[in-house]
Amino acid sequence: MAVVLAFAAEFVYARAMDAPAQAKMLTASGSEVHIPLSELTDASLHFYAAEVDSATIRFFVIHKTNGDYVAALDACQICGSVGYRQEGQNIICRNCGATLNAPSIGLSGGCNPIPLQSRVEGADVIVNLSALSEAASTIAK
Repeated sequence: MAVVLAFAAEFVYARAMDAPAQAKMLTASGSEVHIPLSELTDASLHFYAAEVDSATIRFFVIHKTNGDYVAALDACQICGSVGYRQEGQNIICRNCGATLNAPSIGLSGGCNPIPLQSRVEGADVIVNLSALSEAASTIAK
């Protein structure tokens, strides 16, 4: 009985650790969503979601150590929309377990998150809804 309980506890713990991070739902302003730079003061993944054409699209923004702000879908072309989690400086694919170095975020290929066109304007990172839709169309089904 103790062995069964131990396996069950391990299973529940592993599932909880592998659950997707909570994403902040953004409301579009015209055809864009705005993320305040004040929310992005560390080198962590910050998860967001936006409604585009009746679909909710998850993405994240990271403030890289070189000072750049980079947006990417919480998905890749290989594993689809299973998403990522962060452990220290490493970004981990929740599907295949591939470990990515944070400086590679924004580059395409492999299990890297699908880059998302964004810009910094004033005190915000701005993502156009059409860029979200276009990037999401490349996700493996």
